[in-house]
Amino acid sequence: MSHPKNSTKPLEAQVPLTQLMQFKAINPESDQIFQVTPGICLVDALENSSCLLSEVLLFIQQYHDEDSGLKTAGVYLIQEVLVSAKAIVDSSVCGLMAAQRAGGAA
Repeated sequence: MSHPKNSTKPLEAQVPLTQLMQFKAINPESDQIFQVTPGICLVDALENSSCLLSEVLLFIQQYHDEDSGLKTAGVYLIQEVLVSAKAIVDSSVCGLMAAQRAGGAA
């Protein structure tokens, strides 16, 4: 015996959220020390990632014309911020794909 639908109206779109994304290996076993928090609105997460990337661009622009060039610490800083921004974007993409599979997000 089948059950009738409660409603014929279309399902409401789900708000896409970040998914758990661990990053930054700290040992040869690839244990991860950081993670992107799951359940954050994608708009907020992507805005944060955009801010991180803007800071890297500003940093690079400020040191572009320096005679001494970027020091090792500057390169390390750029790498760390890019790794963090990438993790946020990856987490957001996973969240969007999950919402689409569930039939929610457009």
